[in-house]
Amino acid sequence: MPPLTGQLRREAGYHALEWLPDGYPGRRRGDEVWAHPLYGAYVLQDYLAQLESSPSQELRDGLRSVATAAVARMDRHEGALVFWYEEDEKSARAVERHYSGLTQGYYAAGLARAARVLGDDALLEVSASVFASLTVPVSRGGVHAPGVLGPSIAEVSQQPNSYILNGWQSALTAVADYAEVTGRADARQLACDSAREIARLLPLFDAPAVRNSRYGLTGFVYARLVFRGAETGSVTLRDTRLSVPGEGEYAVARRGGRRWLNHVFEQDVLDETPEGLRPAGRVARLNLVLSRISYPQPNRLRCRVSGAGGLVEVQLQQGRYDPLQSAQVDRHWVSIAQVDCPPGDSEIDVPLPWDVAELVAYPTNFVKSIDGRRTNVYHATHVTRLRELAAATGVPELAEWADTWLRYVAEWRSMPLYSGLHVRWEEVVLPVSEVGGPLPPAPARLVPTKRSRSPRRQSSSAGTAAAATVTVTGGTATAATAAAPGAPVPATARRRSSAAARRGSSPGPAGDDRPPRP
Repeated sequence: MPPLTGQLRREAGYHALEWLPDGYPGRRRGDEVWAHPLYGAYVLQDYLAQLESSPSQELRDGLRSVATAAVARMDRHEGALVFWYEEDEKSARAVERHYSGLTQGYYAAGLARAARVLGDDALLEVSASVFASLTVPVSRGGVHAPGVLGPSIAEVSQQPNSYILNGWQSALTAVADYAEVTGRADARQLACDSAREIARLLPLFDAPAVRNSRYGLTGFVYARLVFRGAETGSVTLRDTRLSVPGEGEYAVARRGGRRWLNHVFEQDVLDETPEGLRPAGRVARLNLVLSRISYPQPNRLRCRVSGAGGLVEVQLQQGRYDPLQSAQVDRHWVSIAQVDCPPGDSEIDVPLPWDVAELVAYPTNFVKSIDGRRTNVYHATHVTRLRELAAATGVPELAEWADTWLRYVAEWRSMPLYSGLHVRWEEVVLPVSEVGGPLPPAPARLVPTKRSRSPRRQSSSAGTAAAATVTVTGGTATAATAAAPGAPVPATARRRSSAAARRGSSPGPAGDDRPPRP
């Protein structure tokens, strides 16, 4: 197979990339090579970029081999073609078989571009079937979730909806690219409607206290019910559920489970009867997956308690943000409610206050190690993707939030919390101590990133865009360049946007087995 280039080549060893016999790029896992669903999309992007600068028959053959091998691994689902992720105990969020909106978006755009390069109409039809997967509702095993202004596209379909921001953003940039290649109005409409929904929800992703953005809108937290004065085995819990206003109610019926599933701690259950679960002692701990989508309304814990009666105290764990961890640290129990239950049956309905649960939807972290440097890769991806989507869809709030979050990066150098840490901007890893202004004095609108070479039209209603840069000691690394509304973009930039704009994002969930985005 033709050699890889750029960051994908540099990270191939880190991700143990190996070629399978049919030309699909796999990942070494012990004695086997696993056909990671996303690897084929990465290689398609790389070969397409190479073909633009140095076309050759070898690259065309390699492009066709990877495209053919990827499609051969896809299955039909609800009339669409999908590349399934199997349930994976090593992946924090892959708790069941699913497909990813991000992966599907990359394949839709990549296969469409490959079809144009190869002159393959059949492959173009295949790309349309892959794009169709982005319109399958989550209720039918898809990734398309209804919203207020438009749908969200799930990177990993979960309950409640996780709203993983970089995955959603990256899927939409791919949809916009697919619309450009194919001329399909429905694809462009999906990108625009969903981008408006992102803009509506961006305040929920903001974490101003730590000058950061949140990875998603959900997170797991421990709660516990303390039965004051109850005898062991005298209490029964049933119909325990988590209510997320505007989203739904989710059962907390499992005995034990993984952290992204609501469950009761196995060791806290004495037995399970037709009437419900009997706690093994005076405490029943719960793992709850909360969602900020209801903010400022709180999520609620509801359950039925049967027994001799007494005081039930509801507690929730609260901790602090640590940039080197993927969840709260130094957690402690906070009492949030006390319910006096009379003998017999009682209904408990307790709000889970946001002043205690503020960090459940965790800000982006610096867990990833790049050449021994602890690096934040997600926050910069949020900024870059917001600019790309603003330019692609004409939604000005996206660029305004990009400016806000870019300013946060400039503030990190003066925050002890981030001392000694790094940030990856596109393909450059920088110490936060060397990142600073100048930054735009007022929100800029519709400013495409320099490296993305975005082809998107500027909104006619947008004001003059201000320059936004990240300055490094000894030089300047451009984060975004000013462009006047309506400025033309060369056709060569349009052709390059698919591969070039997506290098540098990092879609995999924290703790997930998916590779950081090459």
